[in-house]
Amino acid sequence: MKAIFINQYTPLHKMINKILATLAIFFLPLYPVMLAVGVLITIDFITGLIAAKKQGNPITSKKMGATLTKMLVYQLLVIAAHLCELYLFNQIPFLKISLAFLAMTEFTSIAENFEKSTGKNLMSLIKDYLDSRFRGLLKDKNNKK
Repeated sequence: MKAIFINQYTPLHKMINKILATLAIFFLPLYPVMLAVGVLITIDFITGLIAAKKQGNPITSKKMGATLTKMLVYQLLVIAAHLCELYLFNQIPFLKISLAFLAMTEFTSIAENFEKSTGKNLMSLIKDYLDSRFRGLLKDKNNKK
């Protein structure tokens, strides 16, 4: 029996490949940014689960669905900020401003969840750690002079 090979590379496939290539080129610079936002949201989700469990709050699918919604909205904000920078006002760093807002929002939420689960203030712990590290470096520099 002879095998019949059909040319499956139709004009539709060519057009889809061009669209996918264009999207890949557009999203490639955003990949690290979108990954970082996703990691922050995931950390916030995990710390929120731990805090809810420690406090005895029920973990519902509605609350978990809110995280998926937040992930989608934040990623769309990153894309919209990138589009604004590219096509509207390239002098205004919309992406950096948006990322600063998102990072501070997520870090604050992570700190709140950390405090709920451990009873310790994460910001104070970080401040004390950095203070002890950098004061030691400054004292060493002053002693050498």
